[in-house]
Amino acid sequence: GQYSYPIVLRLEQKDRKDLPALRNLLIKSGDGRMLRLSDVADVRLSRTPNNINRENVLRRIVVKHNVQGRSLGEVVADVDRALDKVRGKLKPGYAIRISGQFEAQEKAARLVSILSLLSLAVMFALIYLHFGSANLAVQTLLNIPMAFVGAVVFILITGQSISIATLVGLISLGGIAARNKILLVDHYLHLMREEGEKFSKEMIVRAGRERIVPVLMTALTSGIALVPLVLAPGQPGRELLYPVASVIVGGLISTTLLDVLLTPGLFWTFGRSAAERVAAPGHATESDVERISMELEAESNDPDRIPG
Repeated sequence: GQYSYPIVLRLEQKDRKDLPALRNLLIKSGDGRMLRLSDVADVRLSRTPNNINRENVLRRIVVKHNVQGRSLGEVVADVDRALDKVRGKLKPGYAIRISGQFEAQEKAARLVSILSLLSLAVMFALIYLHFGSANLAVQTLLNIPMAFVGAVVFILITGQSISIATLVGLISLGGIAARNKILLVDHYLHLMREEGEKFSKEMIVRAGRERIVPVLMTALTSGIALVPLVLAPGQPGRELLYPVASVIVGGLISTTLLDVLLTPGLFWTFGRSAAERVAAPGHATESDVERISMELEAESNDPDRIPG
């Protein structure tokens, strides 16, 4: 069934030491004929591995080494260049493959890249449904590169290398950066729709002043808990947490500073037509539809309501 039982057959020790007897050992061929072992094999004494490993029905010899003081990618690149001289001299049936932690990291990086693109698509769809404008959705996602600037600078300053933990931190950072941009753009539209503000520099400045505290609090609450991890990178057990924390903290610093400067400029330069259309009285957003539905449901359930 599901179990494999290893079965090993071998001759007696006295027979294994007799080379002529081994050469004359009879074996059956595929067509039923009896052949001597010496007819199909070279029987001799030689040095051989004491253990033969196999993978996918192929014999495998593993050469292992650890990496310390340098990134895994740099070491693998050096090893690959050194193996180029060996690959040209390989006999048929032999091949060299770099695997282990590097192979697992490559597979994980491809998976993370695919999930990142999927996450961006889902974020764009949700923001578009919220604002009802592709222009504003794109402007919101432009906050993510601003966050990546600080993350990359922090990685260079600390001498880190790109790893799976770093990529995971970048994905989390992208979500936080987009949330900060939504807070500010949403307030622009609120002032225009609910308080009758015109699309002007004064409105943008007012929204920035009123939203600076929520934006800073969002960044602080997300980053303060990660500061102890950033300040103690060498402690055991933090090998994976430190890259994630450092990327998020560095990105939060850049996205918070740049958000105050670039977001109003982008909105003022490219957002007039979209903002005026979305903030128009006849334009209903998803939140407006939900609010109206709740009011209609409440009216229908009111016992004192007179139909007509």
